[in-house]
Amino acid sequence: MQFTRLFAFLATFLALGTFVLGSPALTKRQADESQISAIVDTLQSTVESAVGSLNAFDPSTATVAEIQPYVTDIQYAFSTAGSGLASLASSSKRDLSARQTAFDTEIAQLVAGLLTDVANALDGLLSVEGLGAILPGLDEPINTVLLGLETLLAGVLSLVSALLVDVAGILTALAWGLTLATLGL
Repeated sequence: MQFTRLFAFLATFLALGTFVLGSPALTKRQADESQISAIVDTLQSTVESAVGSLNAFDPSTATVAEIQPYVTDIQYAFSTAGSGLASLASSSKRDLSARQTAFDTEIAQLVAGLLTDVANALDGLLSVEGLGAILPGLDEPINTVLLGLETLLAGVLSLVSALLVDVAGILTALAWGLTLATLGL
């Protein structure tokens, strides 16, 4: 009889202890997701604004001097996002056993959409003399964002890669070798 009471007490204690210990990990994951979302949302708003401006140019009359500020905005946005993700990654402990979540898929779709939009906008302007010289400068910041996301959200690169298969040729034309290599395209 005493053994049953002791066993019930220990089982209750262990169950409550597991519940209490499990809560901070969930809260930490939610905090990380919130910070990742904030970084990616800022990236999205800046990039979409610049892409909208790039899409307004007529390639037959546009000059590099007109286009370069928007390319610089995109480069800066990816650099800032990459720094933010790297900072977050250095303060986070990655759970290697974590499964991909709906959040991971959402982030992958958003980033793939941004890269597709940037690639398509710049592809339409490749005939502008001198543009090819400034485009490789986008490769490293984009690659840094992709690696930062992979560090924080294991497996997200494979999701992004699958979504970018159709624009791999454009990424090659833009001379984004690091990005292509990271994505395995």
